[in-house]
Amino acid sequence: MLVVLDTTETYTHFWRDFPRFTLLLGFARRRPARVSVPEIVFEETVNHHSERLAEALRVARGKAGDVNELAPGAIDGTVFDIDVPAANRRYVETLEAWLAILNAERPSYTDVAIRPLVARALARRKPFDAEGHKGFRDAVLWETILKMLAESSDEVILVTRNKKDFGEHGQLAGDLRNDLRNHGLREDCVKVCEGLSRFVEEYVKPTLEKLDEIRRKIEDEGRFLAFDPGQCFTERHEEIVAALDRRIRACAFNAEVGTGEVLTLRKPELGELSRQPEGVTVCDVRRLGDDDRIAAWIDYRAKGRIRCEHDQGYCWPGANYVPGEGEATFWIPLTILLKENTGEIINWETNEAHISFSFDPLHFLTETR
Repeated sequence: MLVVLDTTETYTHFWRDFPRFTLLLGFARRRPARVSVPEIVFEETVNHHSERLAEALRVARGKAGDVNELAPGAIDGTVFDIDVPAANRRYVETLEAWLAILNAERPSYTDVAIRPLVARALARRKPFDAEGHKGFRDAVLWETILKMLAESSDEVILVTRNKKDFGEHGQLAGDLRNDLRNHGLREDCVKVCEGLSRFVEEYVKPTLEKLDEIRRKIEDEGRFLAFDPGQCFTERHEEIVAALDRRIRACAFNAEVGTGEVLTLRKPELGELSRQPEGVTVCDVRRLGDDDRIAAWIDYRAKGRIRCEHDQGYCWPGANYVPGEGEATFWIPLTILLKENTGEIINWETNEAHISFSFDPLHFLTETR
């Protein structure tokens, strides 16, 4: 098996001590599996980091200016005068070290020919868009994968959340399946997996030992040794809020109103999130390997509010987007790494969230990934 990671999985906060990395690393070591981060993915990941750092600094300086207007001198503006090129170099070094730990392959795209890419764009074939304008990087990634297939008989799992260009989970886009046939390959030799969370669920977890006794203990007694899931949520509330808000801001909410019209909510952001969860569901607990680490998958249900802009055109034709706020229920899944002999938390992360919220008189159900 060859696991190819797309930029959708590498540009987020994906570090060596996070559960996804730990689970992927263990899987690659236990199974005859190779991990690949093609050069085009590596370079775009680095570029994303540079852009996000610049944007974060811009926003931080603006917020500091707002604070200093209200409380002059409260924040020293020089705190944001960091050496951006040096920070980017450190990120590259960290990413390269991470790939070395994974023993990940990094195939180059230098021998990808331009002519096939031009022909693909002119024919409007995936992963280019319908106009043949967008999709160059994805096309380079796909051509890299085809070259890898020519050199290996391994099944390829393309881990990506780019469903629009590569296909739905488990179903490669038709144009790309045609490419495989034209290269004398089986249509099913490349599978699309929608993100690392789905990869862990479908490929990694089945290889790990189930620990139903510990799962039942958490369910029945509300804790396992030092681990209390409710306390975990409360103590990490600010970090969970930040992670959830990032995901909400990155997605668009769509809903169908009574007339059949689809309404889009713009600029969504998290208004608030309760510090205590309303419900806790222990989905699974498994042992990572031969050491003392175990992984717990726990879903939290919590109340809160979402702010956004919505178009009132369904009531008043031609109305502009107006700000509003609605009550929300969040289902937040956490992956938590624990020490089996103490219950101490090693690390945790949340990869997605399911959200139900009311925006009178509408009701929405969506998810972020």
